[in-house]
Amino acid sequence: MAKRAVASFGELMQRLARDAIRIQQRLDAAHADEWRRFERVVAAVGHEVPEVARALAPSRLRVHRFELACRVRLEVDRRHGYEIKAMPLNVGYDVRYGTTAADESRVRLEVVQVPLGDAGPAHGASQAKA
Repeated sequence: MAKRAVASFGELMQRLARDAIRIQQRLDAAHADEWRRFERVVAAVGHEVPEVARALAPSRLRVHRFELACRVRLEVDRRHGYEIKAMPLNVGYDVRYGTTAADESRVRLEVVQVPLGDAGPAHGASQAKA
């Protein structure tokens, strides 16, 4: 089995942005399925309960904003020291030296929904290019 290459940072951000769109597509597909089931139930009951039917209609979920934040912190702590003691006299010499270095990277991805114009069916649609 071939070892898979690690994606570059740019590729990773593109994939995450596309995933936000794919989430909306999944929600749209689930809503379309629920809507078809709902229409069958209303058709079976007849036209006697239109107001009640509207209140019971499945609502559409829409992702307006998708946010992802990631933070990586690397910290290196180094300590050096030595000590000389004369135990019977309880006299000594102690030297300690230490350094701490830290580096942090943050990335925040925000995808905001943009209207597509002609949304297609009544329940709407989202599009993604792979």
